[in-house]
Amino acid sequence: LYADVITNINDIRQAQRLRYETFCEEYAVKLPVNGYWNNEPIDMDEFDDHCIHFVVRETVTNDIVGYTRALPCERAKQIGDFYSSHEFDLSAIKALPGKFLEIGRTCIRKDYRNGATIAVLWGKLAQHLLQNGYNYLFGCASISLADGGLQYSAIMNIVRNKHMSAPDVRVTPKL
Repeated sequence: LYADVITNINDIRQAQRLRYETFCEEYAVKLPVNGYWNNEPIDMDEFDDHCIHFVVRETVTNDIVGYTRALPCERAKQIGDFYSSHEFDLSAIKALPGKFLEIGRTCIRKDYRNGATIAVLWGKLAQHLLQNGYNYLFGCASISLADGGLQYSAIMNIVRNKHMSAPDVRVTPKL
């Protein structure tokens, strides 16, 4: 496995296909079909053209098996705001000094969810953060409730007990 930043439109479409397969086909998320690639639906939105696209590739086949996109604060200002601003009031964290990078649409192909793939992806992302002087990394995450909320409850207990930000820099949901 190796990580890469992609700019080629066919690579981006392959990554958007992986997003559609993961979110819509596997997890049954209802997203609008905004495009097709090789006659297959893909997950794309108005933020994709402004994001940096990080992928993990399988070394032998060169297939994309992991993905996340990143929206730098400078580009978010140019297009109006971050993706997360649709879901959350971000004013508390945007008031902090420094540079922000928002990540989203992170997914790993089902047969590569073994820990190594996400580690390679996060390694490439961390390298980008350090090389470009970002102070903050944030983004939305979705947690399945198919188990009745057990996974959500376990994750939130860990966050609340060990990793919760200070009250003055927390975001608040819009819904």
